[in-house]
Amino acid sequence: MLTPGLTRSQFLNSPQLKAFLSQRGFVSVEQWHSAFANKSRISTIIKREKMGRFPFAGGVEGVVYEWRTRHQIPETAYIRQVLSGISGDIIICFYDAQVKILFDQNTFQMDVSYKRLRGAWAEILIAVFHPRQNTLLTLGRIITNTSYSSMYQLGISSFFRLASERVGRPAQWRHLHGSGFYGVMLDMCSKQMSGLGRYLTSLDPAGRDWRWQLSNCTRFCLIHFTRTINTACGPSVPHQSDSVWGRMMASQNACTSEEYYSLLDLIASKLYWDTFQTRSDHV
Repeated sequence: MLTPGLTRSQFLNSPQLKAFLSQRGFVSVEQWHSAFANKSRISTIIKREKMGRFPFAGGVEGVVYEWRTRHQIPETAYIRQVLSGISGDIIICFYDAQVKILFDQNTFQMDVSYKRLRGAWAEILIAVFHPRQNTLLTLGRIITNTSYSSMYQLGISSFFRLASERVGRPAQWRHLHGSGFYGVMLDMCSKQMSGLGRYLTSLDPAGRDWRWQLSNCTRFCLIHFTRTINTACGPSVPHQSDSVWGRMMASQNACTSEEYYSLLDLIASKLYWDTFQTRSDHV
């Protein structure tokens, strides 16, 4: 519950405090102890606890402090490494149990998320789908504030290197090593795609291009694919099978490259005809 950004209001309205008081038969902190009728006293206690727990506040310096003081036992650590440089910062996070599960999978998912972080920070969630619970099981995080694909490559490389050390076996890919991960599902983040592809190129004895690497082991998430199509078409394009939207949606069901490129030609011709019709209507 205690975080660098915790305020008095957040503390007083938190479900954790309500549960604590309820267990003891109280409705408010004032009932628990009359000294807490003075709310400034609560603010002082929160400030003192934050200074002791987070002496460098909530920035990357605070993460480094947390890492060096509370995450140095490999068997229990969560923060595994903090990399800082002129191009940005990278934080690698996982528990031993998480990467042991990951290395027993044939496939997994990498998804870039901004929901839990502020400012320029983003996290790459490494996860697998749990069919019995019908949910994603997060198995690691790569947190960064950089927009360089080279830094994404460094983050992904560092994650799998550290995970391999904890599991006791190297991360291998079926298309490169004949065993290991069959592939990975990605969202539509170009930095993540390029970073992953270049990481795989660094493992490839033949040094083949990062685009070739992705073509042999990746699939795109249909949810992100559909969202991108809806954004590109906008609300004015009808959701019909013979519209640009419909043909874009049909491309995700293409079984061969020939079928896929044929659909792209149809989309291009439809866009050209719609543009011609619009101009004709204004003549």
